[in-house]
Amino acid sequence: MALAASHATAANVWTGYKALTEVQVLEDGSFLLTFSSAIGAPCSVAGPSTLYILIGSNYVTADGAKAMLGTALTALAAGKSLNVMYDNSTSYCSGRYMRIQ
Repeated sequence: MALAASHATAANVWTGYKALTEVQVLEDGSFLLTFSSAIGAPCSVAGPSTLYILIGSNYVTADGAKAMLGTALTALAAGKSLNVMYDNSTSYCSGRYMRIQ
């Protein structure tokens, strides 16, 4: 099975645990996570502290996005930190995995 072009060049790294300050949900079920501090230089589309969880990008399915949204909202409501694996090869910084602490 060949990898889709959006997956072939992904360079996934972790954000490190950061405080989540905002969750913005998009019309297709994708969403943005904004943290209290900058993530990294390539993350620039929505600002240096924001990354995307995009359905269909970096292996994220609709069901996976729902699960990650629940985790993100739990972290936001409980004041917990998130550590997100994201693709730093694009300025969207699309997330793939998520940990809550």
